[in-house]
Amino acid sequence: MGLFLFFMILFGASSRLVNGACCVNIKHTTRVGFVAIFTIISFSGIAVACFNSDISWMFGVAIVASIFAGISQSFGEAVFLGFLKGYPGGMVGDVSTGTGFAGIFATTTLLVSKALNVSNQALFIIEAPTILIYYFAFKWLDVQKRKYPYVEEKPN
Repeated sequence: MGLFLFFMILFGASSRLVNGACCVNIKHTTRVGFVAIFTIISFSGIAVACFNSDISWMFGVAIVASIFAGISQSFGEAVFLGFLKGYPGGMVGDVSTGTGFAGIFATTTLLVSKALNVSNQALFIIEAPTILIYYFAFKWLDVQKRKYPYVEEKPN
């Protein structure tokens, strides 16, 4: 478990640096597309590793999948917070509340699925398509941002 966490943190921190140093001129929607692809790769890799857990090298597949998970989570957070620069400052707190609830929701989903004897493979296969919902919701939000730009009101 420590190895998984180490790779997620190492590559996650590296991806934040890459986002800040190299990806500034790349559109947010393009970067979110990379986040979606990396997340689908990570979910699929973990599902494959779970299906074939009796094959010794599948542990390596799980490690690589955890690297993709770490990259997508860290890079995605940095991209989304950068995207918020076109919104009122209070939106950062709203987004933080939403991500906090996402952790509670994910934990509850995991506990309920374990109580219903849903396998890890099934969970990751079920979760992979939800990334497409995330991507298209972000695309919709980007269109709204362009259509109705936020203009900060100046105090009198």
